[in-house]
Parts: sequence; C-alpha cells; structure tokens
Amino acid sequence: MARPGSVPHVLAAGLVPVLIDRDSDVGEYVEPACWVRHRVSPG
Repeated sequence: MARPGSVPHVLAAGLVPVLIDRDSDVGEYVEPACWVRHRVSPG
C-alpha cells in the first residue's frame, strides 16, 4: 500500500478516514460514538 501524505486517508472498511502525519510518523483512527436514548412504555 502506498503511504499517503500528511492528510486523511480513506480505508475501504473504515467509518472515518485515518489521519496520517508522516512528519511525526503517527496515524490516528477514531470512530465516532453515537448514543441514542429511547423511551419505552410499560406493557
């Protein structure tokens, strides 16, 4: 796989791009969390 520059890099199975910083030799992948609250009626 070719190394991307210091930009977001899209993965085929990823939810969000991987942020690659070649200067620091660091990659960061953070998936968003989504919380939903549902009201449930008794019965």
